[in-house]
Amino acid sequence: MRTSVSHRVIALNWCVCVSRKISRAPAAESCLLARQPQPQPQPQPQLQLQLQLQLQLQLQFLLNLAVRGMDPQKALDTPRWRWLRGLEVAVEQRWTQHAMAVLSARGHRLIAQPELSGFGCGQAVLCNPAGGYVAGSDSRADGLAQGY
Repeated sequence: MRTSVSHRVIALNWCVCVSRKISRAPAAESCLLARQPQPQPQPQPQLQLQLQLQLQLQLQFLLNLAVRGMDPQKALDTPRWRWLRGLEVAVEQRWTQHAMAVLSARGHRLIAQPELSGFGCGQAVLCNPAGGYVAGSDSRADGLAQGY
């Protein structure tokens, strides 16, 4: 198993489409209300789920680099999964039948979904220790990775 990355990640941009609405406490209408502690803004449940998804996707990308030895483009283009709850996992339809069969045999309930249905997209720029940069841009969306 490979345990080190030969390139240093200098930029990683990940996009997960989500409404960034935050519920806020109503504005105080009197001095008495203004002196009372106001509750802190809380993220909406959907935003929390999207942040959880973003962490899962970034982990998959970094593992593809560090463990599987992929270049950034291949690491971004690899079919993805996302944990839903319990043993339920959504996978992109591009997953191989063999991989899906192995996970199903281990008790996972797999839900195949089109790749544009919530698996995010990313761009990355890595610094090559030998000089220069290497970059990748996800094929799931329009984007550009560039370094100089």
